[in-house]
Amino acid sequence: MIFYQEMTVTEMALRKFAERFSSSLLDLSPLVIVVCAGIAIYYYRSKFDGGFSGSANDWSAFGSYVGGVFGPLVSFVTLMAVLKTVYLQRDMLDAQKVEFDRITARHDNTNQSQQLQIERAEIAAKRVQISSAIDSAIRLIEMRLSMFQHLYATQNELVLKYEQAVALAGTNLDERELEFARHRRGASASAAYLLSELALEINGLDFDEVNQVRQFVSERIKKIDVKVGYNPSTFFVIY
Repeated sequence: MIFYQEMTVTEMALRKFAERFSSSLLDLSPLVIVVCAGIAIYYYRSKFDGGFSGSANDWSAFGSYVGGVFGPLVSFVTLMAVLKTVYLQRDMLDAQKVEFDRITARHDNTNQSQQLQIERAEIAAKRVQISSAIDSAIRLIEMRLSMFQHLYATQNELVLKYEQAVALAGTNLDERELEFARHRRGASASAAYLLSELALEINGLDFDEVNQVRQFVSERIKKIDVKVGYNPSTFFVIY
């Protein structure tokens, strides 16, 4: 893995200057070589009469002269070319780094977006579950409300019959039975009222978990039963 280090402003300026300098020298190298060749040949001809020699030794000396003049120059031009290649490779690596960082950032943004969508989906699913639990709780409350309303109606009818019988015929009734019927009627009315309040209350509450809904409704129903004295096994027993 290649590790990149951030460059300071000074380092970047020096690097840009070196790139421009080496590029300029490389671009001017053909002209520099031609000019240097012309100067070298001019001075050689001026010094040695300028004619073509028929001696191999003269040509050997001329070759050594040309090699001595152009060897360092060609080496310098080659060095400039190598430097320019290095700078081009470095620019390519920098471009690849920028592209890699851009792809990484886009990938991170995609991951964050996907994670956000997952979290939103989980929250939405939980809200659906809580809403379903609230609907189930309200249906349970409505069932119990219907039961107590029916119980109130039957007990009220029974009380009215007892009272009419006493008023019309003077029938002697067990007062305990009449009072107990009145008690069951009052308890049923109270339970129906409290359950209606509970149904309205649960719709206005915010729950974080399904278990909160169930626990809340269960505890409130138990409190209502205790308050009105409702017990399925003893509610209809006359003491």
